[in-house]
Amino acid sequence: MQRYLLLSALLCCPFLLPAQDNYEFEQLNVPYAELSGDITCVFDDGFDQITELGDGTFSFFATPFTLGADPMVWIGLNGYVRFDTEERSVIIDGLFTNISPMDGGSRISYTVTGAPGQRVLIAQWHNFSLDNGPNGNYANWQIAVHQANGLIEVHIGPNSGGGNLYTDMSGPNCGIFMAPIDFTSCQARTWIENNGNAPTIDHAATFDFDALHSLPDANTVFRLTPSTNTGVADPGRSNTMSVRVTGDRLEVRLMEAVANGELELLDASGRIVLRTRVQGVLQYIDINALTTGVHALRHVQANGTSVVRFLKE
Repeated sequence: MQRYLLLSALLCCPFLLPAQDNYEFEQLNVPYAELSGDITCVFDDGFDQITELGDGTFSFFATPFTLGADPMVWIGLNGYVRFDTEERSVIIDGLFTNISPMDGGSRISYTVTGAPGQRVLIAQWHNFSLDNGPNGNYANWQIAVHQANGLIEVHIGPNSGGGNLYTDMSGPNCGIFMAPIDFTSCQARTWIENNGNAPTIDHAATFDFDALHSLPDANTVFRLTPSTNTGVADPGRSNTMSVRVTGDRLEVRLMEAVANGELELLDASGRIVLRTRVQGVLQYIDINALTTGVHALRHVQANGTSVVRFLKE
């Protein structure tokens, strides 16, 4: 679905700002669970403002969004979550399109959990029909935003499926983008498009909102993990580890205090190709199967995630 409200701004100011740090994409299969203890949204002109997050700071594209006493956070009627500051806006699309209730049980709701600094906002769309879909279509989905580690997840619930029923114009939008508050340009974007079960990931900072051509299978999770933009030089370094390419091996050194958790090797498309437990402050990972180019290693712990990029020549 195209966001026509942006076109006038684009025509007036067609230049683009430099891209910001982006997100690594991961596709998982996790049982879908309906929210419990959730709050039903009450919409005013298509938005419901979320006030339970407090006045902390969230981060999107390595850019802080400080909420303040009157947080500018909204759930959008048609399938998205929006965070604003005075300067910029971030929009996270789950299955954004024109939708209609299936029956009297259709509802949009949310929960806010966690202590300050560790808030988790989950918005849920229960039993809606996509207006551009075939008769009898339905979908359920959730958007989760994690304050502590910056994770964003779109979780797909039971739906009518049906294969490639949509086009770039008619299908639901999925992904995240950031723009100035007047939407005169796109500053950063991670977009999930085409095949719902084997999507293409587009990081170009443009207002090119190609849609999903099919509904992803139930229990699909699209997870976006913030990248740490350390450049592509060898060696690379993050706040918890450094890496160095030595032939067909990746040398990984971790700080002793964080030598735990898991390491995930991601290929150039952001897909996990290897997952292993941390074995100590120094270990080696075989990267012989990786193609030439820029790849990433992710260090996952209970209290956060760090990503470093490296170049295989």
